[in-house]
Amino acid sequence: MGEAGVEEQLAQGIEVAKKARMVTSASIRQVIVDTTVMEKVITYPTDSALLEHSQQPQLKAAQRCGLTLRQNCNR
Repeated sequence: MGEAGVEEQLAQGIEVAKKARMVTSASIRQVIVDTTVMEKVITYPTDSALLEHSQQPQLKAAQRCGLTLRQNCNR
């Protein structure tokens, strides 16, 4: 996007806010921007976790129906 693209996007955002009367020209003469970037610990689902999650309702349904399973997938 580049610096020019970011500036254009900010200018458009300010214009939209002015038209919607969310801000006034006086309130945006000086703008303080927090550009701190914080790393976040994000866990992405793995195939095994998705499989386990999808098995739980099936296992509960089998138990309610009194079915005997060949393998025990309960955790």
